[in-house]
Amino acid sequence: MEHLVQLYTADFKTQMLIPYFERGIQAGFPSPAADYMELAIDLNDTLIKNPSSTFIGRISGVSMIEIGIFDGSLAIIDKSQRVESGNIVVAWVDDGFTLKQFKKEKGKTYLIAFNNDFKPILIDESNYGIIWGKVTYIINETK
Repeated sequence: MEHLVQLYTADFKTQMLIPYFERGIQAGFPSPAADYMELAIDLNDTLIKNPSSTFIGRISGVSMIEIGIFDGSLAIIDKSQRVESGNIVVAWVDDGFTLKQFKKEKGKTYLIAFNNDFKPILIDESNYGIIWGKVTYIINETK
């Protein structure tokens, strides 16, 4: 099992406005997007709904690569949001954090990887697993 190796609290003391393309950027045919760059956006306001319960974690490992969560990705985790089956979560299992899909099935709770090299983890009293928070966003670096 792999674990989040670094957890951070978000800093809300400063505001950093970044130019924002209100009408979006086309992924197909080019558009004159610079003509619409009229606004600025603060990523704290956009990505973090509950500052006092939000953390950022750097992902270590490859168990979620099939859904675009890679070694080095950043996860924004909100401990206040309700977790439902199918959500991506951070859980504490066997004395460490792990990021997986939360799955409820036939009265049992599982953590599911998105890499065939990893088996589902049954959450029960043997591993003291608890769901720590819901992942609300993933941030990846492009190459």
